[in-house]
Amino acid sequence: MGILPPLKVISNNLLQPQALAQNPQGLTGQEIYNQVSPAVVTIVTKDENIGSGFIITQDGLILTNAHVIEGSTDVIVIFKDGTQILGKVIALGNPENKEDLAVIEIKTLKNLPVTYFAPSTEVNIGEEVYALGNPFGRFPGTFTKGIVSNLPNLGLIQHDASINPGNSGGPLLNRFGNAIGVNTALYNPTGEGVNIGISVALDLYVIQHFLRRIRPNFTFPTPPPNNHTSDNFPQNFPNNPPTNLPPLDQSNPDGVLW
Repeated sequence: MGILPPLKVISNNLLQPQALAQNPQGLTGQEIYNQVSPAVVTIVTKDENIGSGFIITQDGLILTNAHVIEGSTDVIVIFKDGTQILGKVIALGNPENKEDLAVIEIKTLKNLPVTYFAPSTEVNIGEEVYALGNPFGRFPGTFTKGIVSNLPNLGLIQHDASINPGNSGGPLLNRFGNAIGVNTALYNPTGEGVNIGISVALDLYVIQHFLRRIRPNFTFPTPPPNNHTSDNFPQNFPNNPPTNLPPLDQSNPDGVLW
């Protein structure tokens, strides 16, 4: 078992995201990055597994993948500005529902920057998407672009934005900079190389059911008007959680399915 490295707090003045008023065509890539990147973090476990995550409430809840946590109860959360804070794992997804999700809580910082969620579960093949995370645990803040390639099953989004080990737990964003999923796996049945395969994210349908079991009346900070976001989770979810999702191999701590 590894030992958590020393904590260091460089700054308590974390950058706040700038939620921009938009036209229906969406934001530029640079605007999306500037808006979302302050709320995307790196997760480091006691066994030195490294993944990504993103802040979903101003009081310190962070969403990531369960396989990033790898059984840890305490992790280090590293912010964009280098601030390192100890976080506690407070919820893990139910494997029977194929929820490869976890929530981390940090209590020492408040009024945190957050990632806004899309106001609808609707995702269309061909729409632009963006991935933000820390590939290989060495390149925090890496921002890539692609499109939705397929919607293979309820609960999953297939896309071609570049992701690699370490991206697991980071947000998949739409053209307004709103999260539509959590990047979870790079499927490659050949096992050859990295960044060669099918990028897969869990969608809002799975996320909503998971988070509402933690906080039944789960809400988000209200963004400025015309931001194409919502202060609440979308209301058009089916009542029952998904049970027919294909299993995700959680034996690999970097989140890549080979």
